[in-house]
Amino acid sequence: MLAVHPGNVTARLMRRPNSSEVVGILLFWILSALFITRYERSVFDGLPLLLSAMNLSGFDSLLVSWSLLCRTLLLTLPLVTWNCFSLLANGRKWLRVVVSAVHFCVLAWLVISVKTLRITGANISYYLDKALLPSNWQWCDNYSAIAGPIVRVLLTNMICVIGLHLGCQRLQQLYQAKSHRPLDRKLLTGIIGLAGLLILGVFPIRGYVTQPLCLEQLYASMTLPLGLFNPDDVMLPTSLAFGGGKDDGFLSAGETLLELSQVSCVASNTSLPIPASRPHVVMIITESLQFNSLSRPDRLPLLGAWAEQGIQSEEHYCNSNCSQLGTFALLYGRLPLAYEATLNAQVAPTATSLFKSMGYQTNLIASCSFEYGRMNEFFRSPPYEHVSLHVDEDMPWYSRDQKSLEEVAKLLKTAKQPQFVTVYLMSTHYGYQYPPEYDVHPPANIPAQAASSKTKEILENRYAKATAFLDREFQRFTASLDLSDTIVVITGDHGESIYDDGFLSHGTRLSQYQSGTPLVIRGAGIPRLCLTAPTGHVDVLPTLLHAIHGSEVSLPSLHGRSLLNGNRTGGQFLVQSHPTNWKVQYVDRAGRLGLKIPRGLGDSQLLGFYNAEGQLDHTNQRPSADAPLWRNKLAGRLQELSPQHIAQRILLHDPTQGTLVR
Repeated sequence: MLAVHPGNVTARLMRRPNSSEVVGILLFWILSALFITRYERSVFDGLPLLLSAMNLSGFDSLLVSWSLLCRTLLLTLPLVTWNCFSLLANGRKWLRVVVSAVHFCVLAWLVISVKTLRITGANISYYLDKALLPSNWQWCDNYSAIAGPIVRVLLTNMICVIGLHLGCQRLQQLYQAKSHRPLDRKLLTGIIGLAGLLILGVFPIRGYVTQPLCLEQLYASMTLPLGLFNPDDVMLPTSLAFGGGKDDGFLSAGETLLELSQVSCVASNTSLPIPASRPHVVMIITESLQFNSLSRPDRLPLLGAWAEQGIQSEEHYCNSNCSQLGTFALLYGRLPLAYEATLNAQVAPTATSLFKSMGYQTNLIASCSFEYGRMNEFFRSPPYEHVSLHVDEDMPWYSRDQKSLEEVAKLLKTAKQPQFVTVYLMSTHYGYQYPPEYDVHPPANIPAQAASSKTKEILENRYAKATAFLDREFQRFTASLDLSDTIVVITGDHGESIYDDGFLSHGTRLSQYQSGTPLVIRGAGIPRLCLTAPTGHVDVLPTLLHAIHGSEVSLPSLHGRSLLNGNRTGGQFLVQSHPTNWKVQYVDRAGRLGLKIPRGLGDSQLLGFYNAEGQLDHTNQRPSADAPLWRNKLAGRLQELSPQHIAQRILLHDPTQGTLVR
């Protein structure tokens, strides 16, 4: 028997006439990945990621696109490899057609998923998982609202991809007709080498990223990230909190928070007795309301003056930095850590459940729809008994807001039973819309989507006009109310940064600008009170129940504290969601301590102290003697949220410590 050297087999395969088709396959592989990368990058430059607002250096911008390209190349590499070897080995043609079809499906999946993410804040995997459960088919009407834009984008992009495929085939045919010879090994080596360099080169290069947050945000939004580009694997800091040393005592704090999020997803079926007095309750949620709006004369001076007769918080947080988590904390009275577990259990908002049990009619009146970030799972009917959404696309946000507030005022005047009303206003969302009569100082007629650091003054000007409009509308609305029989809450779903922390809009950092927002509560049973200690959205529902019942209502499902008790020691937890972990800050007057809590296996990590801009402050290292004090603070706050045996685990690492700090 003759021995066959592997090199001879390869050479023989290379001499096959159809081997030049490999060039067409490889060219299509790279060019189609570049095309999909261009589309994904155009999406991420806007919402939900707003990369264009991050002031990225040229290198960081290149690295973002490079990461997207490598992800797509890696996803389709097995399919391309199969087709190439099948061609060289004269494999079955029908099988190559099937593999090519799968390749097209993968590209189509990426297009659909990133467009769905752009519209709703969740990728296509989430919706397919829900569609496979018969119990969720009642939400099919939500799919129809996003189907049209997705189909249009899919058809446009896939026609271009098919054109690329045909073009690569034509190039291959021209090459073969002109050369009259089999595959040029140098050309093949060059194409494979280029692809290998693109894929492998991103790993060492990403360690030089100057703004790791862009990779972190990209990883959080990237469709099928494959676990390859997690920035936590790029630049994990050692503990920067207490002298740079490792403190295992804080690991159990992360475990407690994670356990707390899982425990709190029990059904909120608690009922309350009907109180003697049942004032109407109106909870107005204003999009992207900056934390200092009440104190600035160019923002909400009228509302600020009106609020002086009720509860004001000088340092209020939404417990997160995005709409879905902020409104969750407000309506459920729970930390956003419990968001996914609670919605997966299909638990109705605690607010609607409790107010229904007290004989209230529950209403949702909004200037928008709620497809984004699973918000349509609790902003809907049921649990709300009456839902009115002003979503006419031809109507600007300010007109919708006017209609929403007018509808609430009319509802309260004609109501036969006590009303709980959630109102959602949009004028101060990015774009910052206002009626023409408020365009009284320059610059005027500036496009709303001016996303550049050079436009900070322009955007702040637009924001001032939008808030001035809302200020006047709030004055008209509150003047129509009987405050002896009504409680009004006005707050934001989150804050807003207009490059104040280096970023535009929200959802990128747990900074004072993105997480802080005003809080006003005024009406029946609400005293005049100015709070200086940090408060959070989780405290609003306990405060309303306290005001209605005349005494504090203690429920295990609530993570907040009644503000009617005045200033209390202890801070607030701010939460930001990532695919593999939660970033948590414990905020009080003494600092902002950051933790990273993994969703799966692995230990929690103490990251260090952050500044008001949401940046890890490498210069702010506390002495190691301060570690027990901060561990004690966390234990004291967690004991208020969870059973004592859970919170006590934090202290077990230092049994010499005394009483928990309150």
